[in-house]
Amino acid sequence: MKNPGYLKAGNNRIASRISCTEEEARQAKEIIKSNRKTFIENTNENANVINEFETYLNRIGVSHDEVKSVKFWQTQSGELRYSIVTNREENELPKIEDVVEALLKEEDNLPKIEQQEIVEPIRHRTLIVYLSDMHIGSMVSDEALYENYYNPKELEYRLGEVFIEILNAYKTFGVFTNLYVVNLGDSLDGLDGYTTRRDHRIPQNLTNKEAFETFIKVHKDFYRRLITSRISANYKFIHITNSNHGGEFEYFATRCLEEYMKLICANNPVEFFTCTKFLNHFTIGEHIFIFTHGKDDSDMKLPFPLNLDTKTESFILDYARHNDIPLNNLHVVKGDLHQANTNHGKFFRYRNIPSLFGSSKWIMANFGNTRPGFSFDMLDGKIVYSWDINF
Repeated sequence: MKNPGYLKAGNNRIASRISCTEEEARQAKEIIKSNRKTFIENTNENANVINEFETYLNRIGVSHDEVKSVKFWQTQSGELRYSIVTNREENELPKIEDVVEALLKEEDNLPKIEQQEIVEPIRHRTLIVYLSDMHIGSMVSDEALYENYYNPKELEYRLGEVFIEILNAYKTFGVFTNLYVVNLGDSLDGLDGYTTRRDHRIPQNLTNKEAFETFIKVHKDFYRRLITSRISANYKFIHITNSNHGGEFEYFATRCLEEYMKLICANNPVEFFTCTKFLNHFTIGEHIFIFTHGKDDSDMKLPFPLNLDTKTESFILDYARHNDIPLNNLHVVKGDLHQANTNHGKFFRYRNIPSLFGSSKWIMANFGNTRPGFSFDMLDGKIVYSWDINF
């Protein structure tokens, strides 16, 4: 209304000025008052959102000019959460092509893995090792409810235990036709003390550089031990890089690892897959596996649940139909929730993989103490043997 003063005028005056009845003038005034009240309430609500967003930007040290895009939502408790993309984030990591070029220049100096003697399995079996949620760089406070001492040395120890369990599987089943290591994401805890969604601060004990170096070192050492152990005829390493903590930082580190592995394993039966989509499917023997972290790097408000529900089942089935994936022997394997759990739905198996890191202080306070661990699938034709190992 251009002249709100009319709201104070009598109905008869308004009726005479705009040629209507007094009753129509009264009803018009009520409608305008109601609309003004709604407008003011919405304006106040928007002002509160803007003020909280200003506070959030100040807290993470980002100016308005650096914000490229922002998404926000409200939790069930009413707390506003934000996910922003900034202009400067695009410049925080060098171009992967430049890193690969630099790596190629050092190719002659890299400690290559000599061509291994071909081993022939007696029976065609495939071992799949699942690693998830390493959260390299995460720090667990001494004030946490439970102890979880975690640093690069502890991670090396835990990967050593993974290797021992792989050897135990080899002693039980013999040489494998294929050995898969599937890393389900969130290997890196975050960037600059935040998740790469930049929606909340997290306690960390490594700088970005230290986290990157640790990621490369522990993986290349672990993979070298596997390849030179001669327990499989073929080795395949799958990394899911679309995850809510690791995001673009993890993709960058994984691509560097991929190029490194290609150079040092050139004469060996080794394949490396860097997966950038939220869902990724692979045919392994008589089975099809859909691998995912469980929560993506930008859009999902809620992760895939611990237990399979109808909404998640429908989501997976849509993906299967779109990609012409048959529903026979279909498996969905995910991380994110730091817990081991398996459901069997009508159309597929739904498996959660535990975290190699374990529990943060926040997880302990909200969900209890989830023990660190890792998991296996062993495929023998259509038969699947599954087990979990906890520390």
